[in-house]
Amino acid sequence: VDEGLGNFVGFGPGGFVNDMWRSFDVLVALGTTAGYIDENPSLSQFVKAFRLLRLVRLMKMIKPIRVILETLIATIPQLGNILLLLTLVYSMFSVVAVQGFSTTKWGTRLSPTANFEDFSSAMLTVVQLVTGDEWQDMLLDCQVEPPACTVKFDKSVYGWEEWGLPEYDFGDCGSTSMASIFFISFTLVCSNIMLNLFIGMIL
Repeated sequence: VDEGLGNFVGFGPGGFVNDMWRSFDVLVALGTTAGYIDENPSLSQFVKAFRLLRLVRLMKMIKPIRVILETLIATIPQLGNILLLLTLVYSMFSVVAVQGFSTTKWGTRLSPTANFEDFSSAMLTVVQLVTGDEWQDMLLDCQVEPPACTVKFDKSVYGWEEWGLPEYDFGDCGSTSMASIFFISFTLVCSNIMLNLFIGMIL
């Protein structure tokens, strides 16, 4: 706190507020001081974690790290555009996945934590796939075919309505060709091109 007051007096309000590091120092100091004033156990635990932010202060003393951090901050406006583009691309692949694999039976990787049953689940699964999280197993699960699954049968398609058969239009099979095209194109576009574009913009 004394250091922050000294900087405020020495550099003036303008020089103090415009310097990100001085403002950060005061934020860390105030957060630590609050832990000593209030003896609330939960707040005390938070302050202990808050003290770890002091390590960030060392970044301004190490030139390579400081340059990287300042570069990241300078590219924040452009990051917004890239994130928007990534979101649109991921949404497109999520819609395609829901249309093709929403009813595919669960397998080794296709499970409650990663599936394409609805758009929100598909988006979460797509994000997992971008990291390369066992996407080969997901591909194999989406390629499941008879007799390991139930074939979809719609009697109206085959013209058998007059036979009085029970309605049976559910199937949980996947598609070998569609799954191959989907996952290979997704890996090329999202995991390679888009992420490299994201990293290249920062560098």
